[in-house]
Amino acid sequence: MRLLFGIAVLAVLLFPLASFATIINIPDDYPTIQEGIDASSDRDTVLVQPDIYYENINFNGHNTVLASLFLTTGDSIHIYTTVIDGNRASTVITFESGEDSTAQVVGFTIRNGYGHGSYPYYCAGGITCWDDSNPIIANNIIIGNRAYWAGGGISCCYSSPTITRNAISNNEGGDEGGAIRCLSSNPMISDNCIEGNWAYAGGGMCLGESSPTIVNNTIIRNSCYTNGGGIWSASNSNPAINDNTISSNSAYGFCGVGGGICIDRSQPTIKNNVINGNVAQYGAGVACGESAPNMTNNTITGNLACGPGPDYGYGGGLFCVVSSNPAITNSIFWANAAETEGKELYVDSLSSPVITYCDIQDTLWPGVGNISVDPLFRDPRNGDYHLQSLTNPDCGGPGDSPCIDAGDSSFVDSLISCDWGLGTLRSDIGAYGGGDSLQAGTPEQQENIPTCFYLSQNYPNPFNAATVISYQLPANNCVRLEIYNLLGQKVATLVDRKQQTGYRSVLWDASGVSSGLYFYKLSAGDFAQTRRMILIK
Repeated sequence: MRLLFGIAVLAVLLFPLASFATIINIPDDYPTIQEGIDASSDRDTVLVQPDIYYENINFNGHNTVLASLFLTTGDSIHIYTTVIDGNRASTVITFESGEDSTAQVVGFTIRNGYGHGSYPYYCAGGITCWDDSNPIIANNIIIGNRAYWAGGGISCCYSSPTITRNAISNNEGGDEGGAIRCLSSNPMISDNCIEGNWAYAGGGMCLGESSPTIVNNTIIRNSCYTNGGGIWSASNSNPAINDNTISSNSAYGFCGVGGGICIDRSQPTIKNNVINGNVAQYGAGVACGESAPNMTNNTITGNLACGPGPDYGYGGGLFCVVSSNPAITNSIFWANAAETEGKELYVDSLSSPVITYCDIQDTLWPGVGNISVDPLFRDPRNGDYHLQSLTNPDCGGPGDSPCIDAGDSSFVDSLISCDWGLGTLRSDIGAYGGGDSLQAGTPEQQENIPTCFYLSQNYPNPFNAATVISYQLPANNCVRLEIYNLLGQKVATLVDRKQQTGYRSVLWDASGVSSGLYFYKLSAGDFAQTRRMILIK
């Protein structure tokens, strides 16, 4: 997971605080957040002290920064201790008056909202953005909200906010969009952890007539009854879905379609994603209906299509029906499963996918450059789908993946490292290869790797039963992550192995231990850091 409540964002977000007029302190200047916003002028900052505030807030056209002390300190503890609770009365925070990107919500826990409304203006449980309202929503925990119709966490209607570095979890979207629902909106959705949300359709996200940019998110353990456990892209939506991990989502109900992504009458671009461990009755990894997505450099593995009888369980990796014509290049379909037919790909007689330079298990698919050879993932049991390289021993052996230097020759690997591409002549196949087209001549991608060791505060905290611990590694190292009780006794070892450079996360299921204060310690080479967390049952 690449969710970091880091200090790097402060330079951007502090600009309004440092350059413009007034800081309004809550509760010193006004007893409620709403009163502070009502008293603010554009570019003011409403700075909120740690506490629980039972409010339903409307920005009412004020282009104001609303922030916890995280904004000024960079300490993520303020995200957990500064809570805006909607008290199940209505949406927690509403933008509906054309607020622009100088309106911001930074560093809160946003919970217990309840959204209602009527089509198309469905209110979110957590944050609602309507009618050309385009705020920045950053570094928040949006948890435990519910919408009667659509948008458990965030609802966008004719708006394009920036949604970045949030933990959006355990929200319920009613009919559509457990975490995020977009209608005729084009938000930037980046670097979020979207986990454990539910809706009838679009457990993680529901997109209708929208073209958001969805980049570098972790979309895990979301669920729906019908379409799109992770993402449902429908009704002429054309999102860019790039560089995400889409894992362990499910579409489990009657005719559940698209465990990871369901593409329904839309044309998304899907690039450099790992799509694994998802479950659906049809199209566990990706499902297409009346659509023509462009899919490049994805790794689609370990997904399961299953159902209660012989009419279910089609397309473990890809389900392609009803005149769908995807273009699929440089992608891996491996170790997927289907109870009835098409463990890697199921294509009906009306559909005509164009598949080139792909590695597909047990099938030498017609098309230029396709292969069917074990891709030699580095450590798939632990979720590492990078390619092995014997030539570069730092990247893990004992062999060279046949997917290295095996992709479309019109692409090269823009980034050469153990965590990205390894091919020097042309693109690798899979999620970590590829880059800019040689014909396009666009600048190279910037490498997104940590520059230092860091152990994040777990979230949620305090927690009941389970919590997520995140950390970052600037170099390959032997890593150990351990849990201790108040007496200094070790109660769990979550990680004890060599890991590659990057952003990591681990779920600790504490259902078997008693309530109390616990410590978690990360050790990696000469680096060691300890934080504390509270389990409340």
